[in-house]
This record gives sequence, C-alpha cells and structure tokens, in this order.
Amino acid sequence: MRHALKCFRLSMLAVAVLTAVLPAARLGAQEMVDAVSYFRDVEAEHGAGLARKTRPVDARPAEPGEVIVTMIKGEGKETESPPASPGDMVVRNRCPETGNEEILVTAAKFPQCYEGPIAGPASDGWSTYRPLGVEMRFIVVADDEGTFSFIAP
Repeated sequence: MRHALKCFRLSMLAVAVLTAVLPAARLGAQEMVDAVSYFRDVEAEHGAGLARKTRPVDARPAEPGEVIVTMIKGEGKETESPPASPGDMVVRNRCPETGNEEILVTAAKFPQCYEGPIAGPASDGWSTYRPLGVEMRFIVVADDEGTFSFIAP
C-alpha cells in the first residue's frame, strides 16, 4: 500500500489545542475529533518521524502593504498574509510539485528561519537563502484516509 506523507508544523502544545476534521474513511462521516488522539493512532498504525527543511529557498524584500496569497498547486488558496511591514520578506519555496508557493515572513522571524543570502540577487530580485532547519514532526497517512483539515481555535 502506498502512503501519503503529511507534514505538520505543530508543537505539542499547538496539537493539544487543535481540533482535527478528519476524513470519512476513518470516521464514517466528517466530524470533530481530538487531534492528539488522532496523531497517536496514526503514528501507531503507519509511523512517524522528524523532518527538517533543507532545500534552499528564494527570498526578496516585500513591498510595504504587499499581501501574499499562498497558492498550492492542485489545491488552490492556502493562506493570505496580512499587509507586509517594512523589512518583511517574501519567501518562495523551490518545490514545483506544490507550485513554488510563496509566504510572507516578518522581519523579526526571517533571520530565525533563514541564513544568507548564499547567492543572488538574480535579475528578478530574488536571492537564495538556506533554511535553518527547524525539526518538524510528521505522520504517515494511508492514501485511503482521504483528505482532512484543521481548525485552529
């Protein structure tokens, strides 16, 4: 059986306060469940681990007031940022499978997440940065689980 890898950038505290809306395949119908219990059950059934982002990203200074809409290829709109403040950066992932999505990173958070630039800027204004590699837990979810979403409080 092929498995889909679902990555979650959640601390244990965040997981404890989230409620998951899980797929019909597991529950019979979509309903609200405890995310901690769900993660524990899936981890026992299919496995889990730690991952760290290592692939370089592209970044450029955001224009003050600029709003970044994160689009995931094949899924559509994921998030919409608040208007950028001076010093904020637009980060573009190098992942053609998800559409090289862009996110807005605040000026305060950017140096905690990325080092560089290690190359650039290119003629289009983007420079290459290296992620600092914060570890993230992931769980492996079987394809027959379907899709699900999270609702943060």
